[in-house]
Amino acid sequence: MSARDRTAKELRGNEAFRDLKEAYPKAKQVKAELWELLIAAMGSDHADMWDKKERANKMFVVDLLGALMDTIYK
Repeated sequence: MSARDRTAKELRGNEAFRDLKEAYPKAKQVKAELWELLIAAMGSDHADMWDKKERANKMFVVDLLGALMDTIYK
């Protein structure tokens, strides 16, 4: 078993992850919520204070969290 698989298995046993999975049974549901939050944040007045690098960083973290969900939900 790879280190990545062991880590995913450990995370699946985590109470917070169990709560997340109960609320969102599929990874694609979590990823959809992450994108909705990003869209809302980018459209808010607060987004005006972010430069293009900061906005790109926000998009990148959402992408990474989505990939993490795919890994954990396997």
